[in-house]
Amino acid sequence: ESLSGHCHLKGTCARNLKVLTKGNGIALSPCPNALRRQFFEAYKRDDRLRKVDAFLCHHAAGMCEVFMPFNATLIVVVSTRYEIG
Repeated sequence: ESLSGHCHLKGTCARNLKVLTKGNGIALSPCPNALRRQFFEAYKRDDRLRKVDAFLCHHAAGMCEVFMPFNATLIVVVSTRYEIG
């Protein structure tokens, strides 16, 4: 599921998200620590996330931080240099 501005072209747009949006997900703003805590609290009992073996993160790589507390493998494909994430 994607937060990309172009996800509508492939039909991969994320829906029914509890915390992350296109506005806050890419940069984890305005407060990254608070957003990470909110994400964990919202999803720690989610059946779908509890079954995940690995998270695959593309752009922005920093967004992968929200998955760290779930104790699963993180696969990060860094598609940018320093300007985002």
